[in-house]
Amino acid sequence: MIVIKLLLPLLIEKELKMYKNIIFSIFILILVIGCGVQDKELINKIKENNFKNVKTLTIGQFFENNFNNPKWEVEKSDKGETLVVFTGEITDAMHKKVNTNIIPFTNLLIDQIGAELIGQALKAYAIDNNMNVAGEVVLGTFIKLLGENNISLIANDYQKYLNNNPNDNKEVQEQKLKKLFFDCLEKNFYLPGDEFHIAWAMEVNSDNFQVNSFGADSIFPVQTLEDVIQFIYVDN
Repeated sequence: MIVIKLLLPLLIEKELKMYKNIIFSIFILILVIGCGVQDKELINKIKENNFKNVKTLTIGQFFENNFNNPKWEVEKSDKGETLVVFTGEITDAMHKKVNTNIIPFTNLLIDQIGAELIGQALKAYAIDNNMNVAGEVVLGTFIKLLGENNISLIANDYQKYLNNNPNDNKEVQEQKLKKLFFDCLEKNFYLPGDEFHIAWAMEVNSDNFQVNSFGADSIFPVQTLEDVIQFIYVDN
């Protein structure tokens, strides 16, 4: 009897501790489930909406149909904003589609500006960067579109071509110039497997949201989200 009296407080304390642990575990589980449900609701708000220029597909369908390994998550930004983030990998089909549609645009741009003027600007850039105002404007346009590193490579390759083929006529030079730009596009932009991301910031106590950031290492430097959507969506 004395032993029971001595052990009873210890047993009660042990039971209480066990129940506290169970209650705490249940509380944590409820929080986790609650956060998961809330995250899913936020993600669905984005996925079930539409882009202005793509009415036939929801945002969710658009991205999940066009990227490999699509993934949706909810994160917090450095500013404390709630972000819904999509990530996915650029596909082979997208790479081919973008290049198929960018070739006519690049050729048209070269035709409108003039292959001879572009060639002179690239030649000057490759040799000593000493060019006239028109050349600077032309080169600036292509640098904004493709990035300075790529333009530098094109300029150096074009200069090597001119050195090795001094007797080629203007028509052949123009075709070579266009091919250099095409090769640059094919090798450096919308590369298969490159990860694309887009994040939407959710407004507090509202169903409204806005794009917070988007990009991939291999998209064009000056592209807006509308440009990206148009490139991806063509022929869908």
